[in-house]
Amino acid sequence: MRNSKSIFSKAFLAITAAAVLSFAACKEEADDHLPANTAVITITSPAENDTISVGDTLSIEGTAIGEEELHGYDLYILKKTSGDTVFTADDHAHNDTVDIHHHWEGVDTTATGALELNIIFTVDHDNNTQTEKVNFHCVP
Repeated sequence: MRNSKSIFSKAFLAITAAAVLSFAACKEEADDHLPANTAVITITSPAENDTISVGDTLSIEGTAIGEEELHGYDLYILKKTSGDTVFTADDHAHNDTVDIHHHWEGVDTTATGALELNIIFTVDHDNNTQTEKVNFHCVP
């Protein structure tokens, strides 16, 4: 009887140790996938809920400041009712501070309605991203 308790105790300890190591390895692996760099993205134009008119020139302005070097961004404006992309731009800047400066000249009638500006920054060489959005409207 004593021998079976000893075997059971050893088996229990081995299983417990394996489980603890397994959970620790999973946590360590999950932490490895977090981006080391983050950015503060500030969009100054357009402002949330701004209204523009067909034919206007929309200035898209802002700044992103990373803890480390940023690796550029993609910018697009979606028509919220259809999901169609009505404007795109990008910049492959490599700096910890990146200025956002684009103009959408002659906004056309396809953009009438609710719009969403999306700026997606690549924050590291592993292609981790950080996004900032602004909702605004276009009227005829």
